[in-house]
Amino acid sequence: GGIKPCASAFGGDQFRKSQEHLLQSFFAWWYLSINIGSILSTFITPILRVNVSYAVAFAVPAGLLVFATIVFCIGRARYRHAPLKNLFGLLFGVIRTACSRPPSNDEFLDPPRGCCALCCASCCNGCCDACCGSCCFSCTPKRRRDRTFLDRASPPYSHLDIEKVKGVLRCLIVFIPLPVFWGLFDQHATRWVFQARQMYLWSFTPDQTTL
Repeated sequence: GGIKPCASAFGGDQFRKSQEHLLQSFFAWWYLSINIGSILSTFITPILRVNVSYAVAFAVPAGLLVFATIVFCIGRARYRHAPLKNLFGLLFGVIRTACSRPPSNDEFLDPPRGCCALCCASCCNGCCDACCGSCCFSCTPKRRRDRTFLDRASPPYSHLDIEKVKGVLRCLIVFIPLPVFWGLFDQHATRWVFQARQMYLWSFTPDQTTL
């Protein structure tokens, strides 16, 4: 959880604005390479363990990891470093500021944009009797669906910062079932291996079934 999300984000930072069209291809090859490496390591490591030794089965992936780290460090001078932003500070800052301010009755309403420029100050059902015949907008305030309590954080936070926080909170809904998924998936190296020992696996070893 500490390497893969940071490495993919760092890879995306290497592209300039004029190269954004290449990001989709980059991430496609990125995750293809990761999954190919995972398949090969899961399949080959048990073979080394059975036919050679545990030491070799451990030393081969460890050596490849050291080699990859060296290659990564060699290109250090060529990397682009995006400015770091305290995203958690922004997230909790907007929420804290919004919660600390009392609500108002009209915070979710559009201000009355009213009638045309020739209208009088007070409106009734859109326009007053003395108004010209046509109105630009209804004078009745309407509820804005894009406004939430987080908009109370402006100022000091900008509209863009508040919209970023709204986007993050909307995305969190997607991650609600993830603990259930990972609770089952991460048993592939424990319970599923024990179950595989009771099954007919042809020429595969139980730990290779985690593929």
